[in-house]
Parts: sequence; C-alpha cells; structure tokens
Amino acid sequence: MDSYQAICAGQVVSEGSSVVTRQGFCWNFTGEPTLEDEVLEATPGWALYSMAIQDLECSRSYHVRAFAVNASGVAFGEERTFDTGDCVPEWARFVVTDDQGVWRFDSDGSLLKLDDADDRDLGVYDGLVYIKWGRDIRVVDLDGNPVRQFTLDSRIRYPWALVMLPLGHMALLDNENDSISITDENGTLLHALPMSDSPPDDNLQSVHGIVVDNALIVSKQGNDQWISIDLDTYVRTDFYKVPEAIGRPGDLDFQDGTFISPPGILCIPSGRKRRLLICELPEGNNIDLTVLGNFAYISSNFGNQDLPGQPSQWSV
Repeated sequence: MDSYQAICAGQVVSEGSSVVTRQGFCWNFTGEPTLEDEVLEATPGWALYSMAIQDLECSRSYHVRAFAVNASGVAFGEERTFDTGDCVPEWARFVVTDDQGVWRFDSDGSLLKLDDADDRDLGVYDGLVYIKWGRDIRVVDLDGNPVRQFTLDSRIRYPWALVMLPLGHMALLDNENDSISITDENGTLLHALPMSDSPPDDNLQSVHGIVVDNALIVSKQGNDQWISIDLDTYVRTDFYKVPEAIGRPGDLDFQDGTFISPPGILCIPSGRKRRLLICELPEGNNIDLTVLGNFAYISSNFGNQDLPGQPSQWSV
C-alpha cells in the first residue's frame, strides 16, 4: 500500500461443484463487505489474481474481502483491514532522476540524493525506489538507504524503461528490439512479447508505460499506436491510435478515469477515447510526466540545451 492505492492479492483455492463466474474484491469502511458494497472484479478463471484499490481516502479504515461466485452462491475470503494516514498535499514528494543521480525532491524545497545511478529510469513501489542501472536493479528506501540489489534475467536483452507492476513485479520495455519483458520481484523472466507484429524499427526512441486496471498501457515515440497488455493473460491489443495532428506520443499517466499524455497535453477520457488538447508545451524533448491532483508535472530538456542536472524522469 502507498498513499494512492492498495494492492490486493487473492486465490481461488477450489471452485467447488461448478465453475467460478465472478471473482475479485469487495470493500467498505464498516466491516464485513459484500457485493452490495464497492466491488473490483478480476477476470474469472484465474486461481491467483491481484488488483489495486485506487484513489484511497485519507484517514479511513478499509475492510476488504476476496470473493468468488459460482452457481452455488458467493464465497468470501478472510477479511483484511488497513488504515490510511492523514491527508497531505499530493505534491509533497517526488523522486526524480537526472544525469547526476537519483534525487528525492520535497515541496518545501529540500533535496536529498538517493543514489548515484544515472541510467535515467526508475519505479516506486510500496515506499521503495527501484533504480535500473544497466542490467542491475538497485532498491533503496526514500531516505537513500540500500535495501537490496539484483541482476535482471540474462534473456532480457535491452531493458530501457522500467515499469513497476502489482506484487513488485516489473515490466522492462526494450526500445531497440521493440519487446516487453515481464519479470517477478527478483528480475526472473516470466513472459516476453513484441510490442507489435511489425519488425523492430531499431530507432531507440523513448518508450513509456503505466498500469491501469490490471493492464500495462505502453506508448512509444515514433509509433502512433498505444498498446495494452493484460497482466493476467499477457494478451496484447491495440488500445488507442494517436492522431497524426497531435504529434509523436510521449509519456502517459492516468488520473480520475482520464489518460493524459504529451505532446499537448493530450487528454483521453477512458472508454470514450475522445481527445482534448489542454495546452501547448514549449518546443523540446518532453521526457516524463506525472499527474497529481489538478496539475501535470513534465520534465523536458528543451531542445537539448546544455543545462546542468536536467531532470529526465519523475515519479511519485
């Protein structure tokens, strides 16, 4: 659990006398949640599954149960409870990389160096910072204390971008071979698949990804098609075609049911996929995007000007 979401994991131990037709999690603030309360449904048929309860409310006690439904009725798992902390400004803390290392930047102006790695990609999961340095992953806490380090599976050829997945798993996005590698929490390869049916373009353009509703959404500069990877089945589907008039797609984020992506910024309401251009950005290489509340934070090198310590990636 972090300030914005809680990852829930469930297991269907036995289907009983008939197949499971619904499964997932239900929760409330009072206890003994049922299907009459808030419900998050997973794809039926999977013994192990995980999902994220997002947009957590401050200072609340959440009561959560896994559930499964078949012809005989509904069965619930053990009730789990977790508490969220007091409300704090969402913009209070960032983790950012530049060409001099990995930094924690707080809204009061304080700056703390977490690591010397300058490989310019990282992910934050469960209060820990996962830093990709070549083929190694360094894990530090938000005070820069080392937690562990491990090497990625040798079958992962060119791990350019890192996306943290539920359960501490990782997606490595290869912009040379146009492939995606899914690993467990120790960097062992679980599944690999191409980004498209076309041959790799070998153009080394930026590639970005986020997790929304148990799917990995990937955007690559130079390609006008976002793709979606189901994290249960690893099935790849075309998700959104970026109009030529918008320009090259860049990083993306998801807030309140809406996808947000430079250039532009381009807003794409989930489901309807209708675009809305919010604003025009200065000319430059807009590298990374994080949306918090009503603000979008974008890092850019603005035409590769010679500026010391230019930020290359932001994370929360």
